[in-house]
Amino acid sequence: MRIPTYLFRLIGFTFCLGAIPLLILGMISYRISSDELVAKAKQTQLQQLTQTKSDVENLLAKLDLNNAGHAKAGGIVPMAALRTAVRLKRQLKRKQAS
Repeated sequence: MRIPTYLFRLIGFTFCLGAIPLLILGMISYRISSDELVAKAKQTQLQQLTQTKSDVENLLAKLDLNNAGHAKAGGIVPMAALRTAVRLKRQLKRKQAS
């Protein structure tokens, strides 16, 4: 028993009528969601970088206050604090570069 040609055309037309808009909607949805995810990732990285920068600045301020107290007493402590500050600045630059 043979199925008429018009039935194949009707099934094909109905499939295209449903599938093509669905594919277009899927591509648009994917594009929008991927752009949102990229924007969120960039925002999160910027917040982490800002927090790290703030932490390093706070640590450097503490070291500076600590140095001021030890500088009055004299000794080698200011040089060690300077080395620590330089090391922390290098770490911050590495984090900013990555």
